[in-house]
Amino acid sequence: MNIVGSFPMAIGQRRILLVVVDYFSKWVEVKPLARISEQMSNGQAEVTNREILRGLQTRLNHVRGSWVDELSSVLWVLHTTPKEATDVTLFQLVYKREVAVPVKIGVESDWVQLYDKRNGEQRLMELDLVDEVQDKVVVWLMAYR
Repeated sequence: MNIVGSFPMAIGQRRILLVVVDYFSKWVEVKPLARISEQMSNGQAEVTNREILRGLQTRLNHVRGSWVDELSSVLWVLHTTPKEATDVTLFQLVYKREVAVPVKIGVESDWVQLYDKRNGEQRLMELDLVDEVQDKVVVWLMAYR
């Protein structure tokens, strides 16, 4: 857990960002705040904070909006970009499946394109492989460290 700020004043007098990172999956959750009472940090949160700040700066340089409004887009990028150490996205680690792109964009993932309702057996086999993928990620992380 870490605190990032101070940002320009946003709706609700929010100027500070609380960043929480899950130790194993590195899943990121954030909450814009008006004030804080105590500050805590760790190394992973600081790395994630830099990524969030870099993403916000990039978005605000092109969009010129409020940092709070751009936060969900930056988190989407963090959650769906494969990590160098594991070659797996945070979304895959947490939800045990690939990200399906929203339909309004018009690009379907392979999973959506190849889905066949009659193929229940194949789906069950894929579910059996989820544990294997998670085990591989654990091994990759240990080797990476």
